[in-house]
Amino acid sequence: MEIPLYNVNGQQISSVQVSDELFGATPNDHAIYLDVKQYLANQRQGTHKAKERGEVSGSTKKPYKQKGTGNARAGHKRSPLWRHGGRVFGPRPRDYRFKLNQKLKLLARRSAMIYKIQENNLLLVENFTYQTLTNETLPKTKVFLKFLKDFNVQNEKVLFVLPALPQLPKAPDTRKKRGLYVEGYIPKKSRKPIITYKEYKQKLASSVEAYNMQKAIFDEQYKKNKMLYLAARNLPKVTVITPIELHTYNIMNAGKIIMMKDAWDNFVSNITK
Repeated sequence: MEIPLYNVNGQQISSVQVSDELFGATPNDHAIYLDVKQYLANQRQGTHKAKERGEVSGSTKKPYKQKGTGNARAGHKRSPLWRHGGRVFGPRPRDYRFKLNQKLKLLARRSAMIYKIQENNLLLVENFTYQTLTNETLPKTKVFLKFLKDFNVQNEKVLFVLPALPQLPKAPDTRKKRGLYVEGYIPKKSRKPIITYKEYKQKLASSVEAYNMQKAIFDEQYKKNKMLYLAARNLPKVTVITPIELHTYNIMNAGKIIMMKDAWDNFVSNITK
């Protein structure tokens, strides 16, 4: 199966080969239903609360005697039958979350994307940056709106998917350790192996260098994504996300999905785990 690949001007330049095993199958509607149901349930706060007859304020004294008044018998004023009384089986705080297997969630996400492919609502675009669209140094909404008009989706509910950010490792601990680095010291078996201060400095320097290289890659991609996000965030029908935030609900809720080539590769790798 092939999906058209477009440039930033909305012109088809080539096509992307996708797996028939992944995107040529029949979509599973029940998996989509369950995944969307779980997503919407997870959004509920569950903080609703109504007072029952044991919780409302009021006297517990019997209002009048049991017999002889002609009224219905009553024990106290907090009865649900009375005004200002408690509520019968009122809502209580609860958690609406429920569990779904990871394989079912991946199946639902893949099935939702199959529908978008079959309906020609998935647009794959070559990798680009904000500077590819214009020479402006500051993000402008009109620039991104022109990009949408080239694809004739300016009036659609658009889900714009940016490439995923690279994984940023934990920063190394550069605090100086004291009292642990003595030349020629042989530690006891119960203690951790001890290295010299020179060996520690060499190891720390290599860790800091590796971290700085990966952080530079992360910062570069973050800056590219941020410029496109700032240019698109004022459009009410446009939602900008990365592949890690792409789930069944926003796939089905979108009218058109515009994905960069790298974002598509990230999505495929995520659903084939």
